[in-house]
Amino acid sequence: MGGKNSGRRKGSLNKKVKEVNGVPSKICTGPLCNGNLAPVRNFGTNKSYCKPCQRTREARIREADYVGYKLNTIYWLTNKRMEKGKVYEVDSNLRSLLEELSNSQKHCYYSGIELTEVVGNPNSSWSPDRKNFKRGYVKDNIVLCTTLINTLKGNMESNFEKLVQVYGEETAARAFNNIVTTILESRKESVI
Repeated sequence: MGGKNSGRRKGSLNKKVKEVNGVPSKICTGPLCNGNLAPVRNFGTNKSYCKPCQRTREARIREADYVGYKLNTIYWLTNKRMEKGKVYEVDSNLRSLLEELSNSQKHCYYSGIELTEVVGNPNSSWSPDRKNFKRGYVKDNIVLCTTLINTLKGNMESNFEKLVQVYGEETAARAFNNIVTTILESRKESVI
C-alpha cells in the first residue's frame, strides 16, 4: 500500500495513525474535529471524517434541502410498500405540495407543536403524514406533523389493523378507546 504509482499521496495526513494515550488515532478533517486527532475506531474504512463528523455533515446536507430529503424518504417508503403489494397514489407535484405546506403550516396538525426543519430531532422536525393511511400522498390527504407523532400514529394504525383482523372493527375500536382513556387516567393519578 502506498507504493510507487499506487495513487495514494506519499505522506497523506489522513492516513497517518498516531498513538494518543495508548489509543490509535488519526486526523479527522470533518466539521466537528476540524483537523484534530480522533480515535481510529471512530472512522469507517478509508474515510477522512470520523463517524460523528460524517453524521453532522450528512445532516447539514439534508437540512440544506429538507423538502428534498423528505421527498426521497417518501419515494423510498413507497417502493418498500410496493414490494409488499401495498400500492397507493403519489401526487406528481409532491415537491411543490410539500414546499407549500412547509411554508404555510408552521405547527403540527395533531399536537400544535411548532415545526422545525432540523434533521435528527423527531420531537419538532416536520414529517408529511397521510391523514388516511390507506390513501396515498395526494393533495387532500397530506398534513405536516412532528416525526415522533407521525411514527406513533403509524404504529397505532398498524396495531389497530391487527386488532380488526382478530376481533372485528367494533371491538378493536372499543379496545383502542379504552386503552387511550386508561393511559390518560393513569397519567392523572399521583404516583406514590
